Amino acid sequence: MKRLLLILFLLSSCPLYAQYGVRVGPSLSTFRTDAADQGYLLGYRFGTYLEVAEITKRVVFSPEIAMSLLGSEGEEDNEISLLYLQAPLLLRYYIQSPRKGLYVESGPALGYLLSAEDESRSTTDDVEDNFTPFEVFLPVGLGYNAVNWGVTATYHIGLQDISDVNSVSVRNSSFSILVTLPLFNGSFGGY
Repeated sequence: MKRLLLILFLLSSCPLYAQYGVRVGPSLSTFRTDAADQGYLLGYRFGTYLEVAEITKRVVFSPEIAMSLLGSEGEEDNEISLLYLQAPLLLRYYIQSPRKGLYVESGPALGYLLSAEDESRSTTDDVEDNFTPFEVFLPVGLGYNAVNWGVTATYHIGLQDISDVNSVSVRNSSFSILVTLPLFNGSFGGY
């Protein structure tokens, strides 16, 4: 099964043109819960992207790898911070012209929890056992690509309960504004 997935990925990544770069920016996140309202936590998101498979002139496949700090401020003057390694598999539709201008993007994404901390005024506790190790979420974004830079506003919708505590349901929710800096634009793959 792993070999089949690898072959499919390699076959889908032989475009006429590719773009590789970094995306970085602040995020504002909170927990959607059944319990009391949660405050917002200022975090960050940084990672790399690769526009690899041109499905049509205006639709491209763009996988990413990113680190993201999510969480919320609690009602007892504490912050719960969750550090994730995320892997979104995005489809990007360019509205104005191929690979430039205004675009929308969305696709499934998987996050792996690297650490979870509950920080109050005087202590920091490891609370990783209170959360599931994986998160499935749906990023939905609107962006603009120029030749040497871009900007994207993305809303991340948590699709599953990430709490390992039986009586509490928790889903991540975050909004981020990312600056995109292409590091490589060009042809490859034998074309």
